[in-house]
Amino acid sequence: MSLMTRCTVFAFVAATSALMVSSAIAQTSNAPKETAIDLKTSRVYVLVDKKRLGHAHAVEGNLKSGKLTLDAKSGAGQIVFDMTSFAADTESARKYVGLEGQTDASTQKKVGDNMLGSDVLDVETFPTATFDVESSLATGKRSAKGHSLYELKGKFTLHGTAIH
Repeated sequence: MSLMTRCTVFAFVAATSALMVSSAIAQTSNAPKETAIDLKTSRVYVLVDKKRLGHAHAVEGNLKSGKLTLDAKSGAGQIVFDMTSFAADTESARKYVGLEGQTDASTQKKVGDNMLGSDVLDVETFPTATFDVESSLATGKRSAKGHSLYELKGKFTLHGTAIH
């Protein structure tokens, strides 16, 4: 059985509604260069800018599938986001993206329902989004656990619209 890479993906929504995606992959030294992303331990964390929605929100979600080739200058893989799993202002998401304080369950549900609804993510029509990874290059930095970090560049597709 091959080792899996844990993937943490950051997506930032800018005030202009453009979506820019950058990622960091933690890899153990003995992990293979080409690897499937471990869907059980991987999470997506999104910081939604306060200019867009009145105040900042943190979002946490799961990946549906993903495969990466590390240290690739082209054709490095694809990550598929399970948009239906996205939850707003969870304690772990707020901590991960650096937002202070907590959000009560009622507000989390209200924000989450709005986010997943037809006016924003419309997960009923678009249950997934994809990130076609064009390159995955080592940053030369290490995670807190000592893993090598990688920067992913590519094309993010949301609602059928690709953003580079």
